[in-house]
Amino acid sequence: MNQPQRVPMPGQAWGLAAEGTGGPVFVTSYAGKNLSATVLTAMDVAGGVLWHREFDGHPSPPRVNTSGSVWVAHRGPAGAVLTELDSAGSTLRSITPEHEPF
Repeated sequence: MNQPQRVPMPGQAWGLAAEGTGGPVFVTSYAGKNLSATVLTAMDVAGGVLWHREFDGHPSPPRVNTSGSVWVAHRGPAGAVLTELDSAGSTLRSITPEHEPF
């Protein structure tokens, strides 16, 4: 049996998503020991890191749409934020949902 490939991550992996078998694979993790920051990492299917982006807040699993862009939910200064990034890691848009305060 093949040994699993090891890929250095900024912190504990929390979730992953991919559009298909050709990748890229998007992984959310903590930012090292900083448990109030999310890092979104894009990797190719061979395990090579393509890019990292950091956001405020606790990580949750990313979601990939059929066009290959990836969505990540995180918390910003104004509360929850949904951010869409393209496969190169550029921010396409951010949405702040309105909701009742807790």
